[in-house]
Amino acid sequence: MSAATRNLLRVQAIVLKPRCVLCDCDGMTVPAMDLCADCYRDLPRLTDGCAVCARPAVGDAMICGSCQNNPPPFEWVIAPYRYAWPIDKMLQQFKFGGNLAMGRVLGRLLAHHLTSIRRRTSMPAMTEPAIIIPVPLHRRRLWQRGFNQAGELARTIGLIMPVHIRSELCVRVRNTPAQSGKRAEERHKNVRKAFALRRKTVPERIVIIDDVMTTGSTCAELARTFKSQGTRQVLVWCLARA
Repeated sequence: MSAATRNLLRVQAIVLKPRCVLCDCDGMTVPAMDLCADCYRDLPRLTDGCAVCARPAVGDAMICGSCQNNPPPFEWVIAPYRYAWPIDKMLQQFKFGGNLAMGRVLGRLLAHHLTSIRRRTSMPAMTEPAIIIPVPLHRRRLWQRGFNQAGELARTIGLIMPVHIRSELCVRVRNTPAQSGKRAEERHKNVRKAFALRRKTVPERIVIIDDVMTTGSTCAELARTFKSQGTRQVLVWCLARA
């Protein structure tokens, strides 16, 4: 390597050196580049949750009472973080502030968590290439926001993991009001029959991608839509669980 090339690489390393999106200190390269070691260590990790829906703080039981009494239409939720500071702030900047760079950081965090699970398990649902279904936005909401946050997360995951993104399989046919601020029962009613499939043949196993799960109403309705057409197993990957 010539001296000129070495100097160019040195300059590029200085210019492109990642900065922490939370405190503006020097970033790190693994797993999310634009986070420093201290901020990454302080993220609100979800360590205890229901084995089915990932609801936090279920006590000694592996499966929460809600999932035991009324099993959801999905089999397994993976959520690495609780919806708490600073993950909530980062998601809000991404989703409502149009900060796509923040979205890439969040996508890398989710992908890093998923790849760590892949290394520890032999489950086909994690080791085989996944069929990814980002939760679709209604075309009017997509026009207003300019992007689908679930689709952006899926795109980042697709750069790191062996997945097939199939956004074309499903569409949101009802422009439902935002779920935030609604009680659980209102959320369930709000998303009923909100989705429709564009293909008669659907995959046997799918993974739904979303940014945050609160009551699980949206993912449950999307899972029911696919299972009504023949899908047998539905997993959910989301960044945070409320």
